[in-house]
Amino acid sequence: MKETIKEQVLRIRKDESKIVSVLIGTPYHSRIEPDCSRCIAQLGGIPGFKFYTSQVKGSNIHILRNKLYKELLETECDLFLGVDADTAFTPQNFLQLYKQHTEKNLPLVFGVYSLKGTNFLDAGKFKSGFPGEIGDRFLQSSGGLNKVDWTGMGFYIITRSLVEKIGSPWFDGPSYKRSDGSVDTAQDDISFCLRLKRRNEKILVDCDCKVEHLYRPDEINGVASVALTQELWKDVISGVEHLSYKKAKAILTEMSLQLKPQLKTDFSA
Repeated sequence: MKETIKEQVLRIRKDESKIVSVLIGTPYHSRIEPDCSRCIAQLGGIPGFKFYTSQVKGSNIHILRNKLYKELLETECDLFLGVDADTAFTPQNFLQLYKQHTEKNLPLVFGVYSLKGTNFLDAGKFKSGFPGEIGDRFLQSSGGLNKVDWTGMGFYIITRSLVEKIGSPWFDGPSYKRSDGSVDTAQDDISFCLRLKRRNEKILVDCDCKVEHLYRPDEINGVASVALTQELWKDVISGVEHLSYKKAKAILTEMSLQLKPQLKTDFSA
């Protein structure tokens, strides 16, 4: 009978003389989803590991992720498990990543989740090699360990030694030029992956470790409302040089309210 992932990891752990200490870091803006909290609590039942948690709140994700890595280096933890506040997972998901880390000597490995409202995983290649321009993505049916240019950071493990090697600041939102010559600022996950690529570190996702990307109460069937909001902002501020934030927000809110019923229909599939 084929060994389960848990049995494989337990066999690996028998050959190690010490408990592996893991810091679970969760950045959040408004709240940590209840399902996410329950999943974190379930990790405590895995033998051979000691889990600690750090949950930091704020509006700047770069600052939050940097703070979590600084906290890691102030502890004696061997591993960091990154868990976003809208992620749900099982102990088996963690064990799958730990198995990859141990058997293949990987200091960093990512699990993957779907981009909400799509059939794609949040990982893939840059378009034509340009940072930040999204090209090929993996389908939800994809499997195995894959090398990528970027990935979402909702669920991953990284060793303390690699965090020390990369050095602070780990997340800095660097600017980069697009293929059309325009300049943009990288999001937190893109900026981290760019930093890794510049250091020739491998960015690997285990497509056999799929976790859930939870819908928040203010989302309509995933990120449809978020994507729409971003487009509305572009429409509101384009061509209006001195539009105040208060007025722009009022216009955007009114437009969003008008389009909510339509979104419930259009994105129900």
